[in-house]
Amino acid sequence: MFAGCSMTSLRISGSLTLEMRVTGGSDVMMAPQYGNQLGTCSIEVLTSLNADQGDRARFVETVIDAWSRLSDAIRR
Repeated sequence: MFAGCSMTSLRISGSLTLEMRVTGGSDVMMAPQYGNQLGTCSIEVLTSLNADQGDRARFVETVIDAWSRLSDAIRR
């Protein structure tokens, strides 16, 4: 799923979904896109009400760990 991230030991429920939205920059001070001239990619982990919350928590942590290792071209 993610380069350098092993998901083989993680049981992922079929009721987990990633939703992605790409939006342009914004001049609104409180907007998450404020000051971002290249746009913003917002990703959410969605589950149904009967999803196993332990599976969800482990999946979310794995996703966050993988994303936190990402950087831009100048390693920011």
